[in-house]
Amino acid sequence: MVELKQLVSMRPRRSRRRRRRLKRRLAADSRNSSKPPSSDELAKKAAPQPLCRASGRKPGRAKDDPGGRLE
Repeated sequence: MVELKQLVSMRPRRSRRRRRRLKRRLAADSRNSSKPPSSDELAKKAAPQPLCRASGRKPGRAKDDPGGRLE
């Protein structure tokens, strides 16, 4: 009878440990483990934020500038 009580009391602890272990394995990818990048899932990751903000200006020369040519 005592052994049965011990087994019943150990089940929740085991399941919690097992659940934690499985969560850790699911969260592992090539960035936080030694797995190769090819083993990562195909889920899209968030794009990295640019280091500088866009100024709002268009690239290239000014509209009225004739542009310089070497002659």
